[in-house]
Amino acid sequence: MQTRDVAICGSFTVETEDHQVKRVIICQDIVTHYDKEKSYAKYFRLESPSGIAVYRTDNPSLFQLGNGTLLKRTRR
Repeated sequence: MQTRDVAICGSFTVETEDHQVKRVIICQDIVTHYDKEKSYAKYFRLESPSGIAVYRTDNPSLFQLGNGTLLKRTRR
């Protein structure tokens, strides 16, 4: 049986459409037994590892929430 923990790999700051500053957390699942046939991708969450999912767009400076809200990466 494998168990899952979450590792925080990093974070960066974004600005919402209404100019609120938020933090996007980069996470990856840590499992006790790795399957060689499976890849373990990193994923993005808003404010915490259990927060709202954040998705990439074609523009590397823009991210999107599930409801369509755009987040612009800031250089702070």
